[in-house]
Amino acid sequence: MKITGLFVTLLVVLAALFTGSNGDPEPHFKKFKKAAKYSRPVYYRPAPVYHRPAPVYHKPAPVYHKPAPVYHKPAPVYHKPAPVYHRPVYGGHGHGW
Repeated sequence: MKITGLFVTLLVVLAALFTGSNGDPEPHFKKFKKAAKYSRPVYYRPAPVYHRPAPVYHKPAPVYHKPAPVYHKPAPVYHKPAPVYHRPVYGGHGHGW
């Protein structure tokens, strides 16, 4: 019971400290609101024009058309390429000495 009473007293004291009156609020205090990517007083002036991004026009992407099947055509025949014979190298490791 003593601990609960001490805890409640501590809460009351802290609440009284943090909610103390600081006098009248400042009459010309500007209230900042989050607008776009930066903070500015919303109701004091409009957003600057140079911060608005210019429209970017992109070329439309090409549309993929599936090729139509070709009937009555023989399948391609694979031909093995001819072997390439290199000039024989006599002597060292290709130095020509």
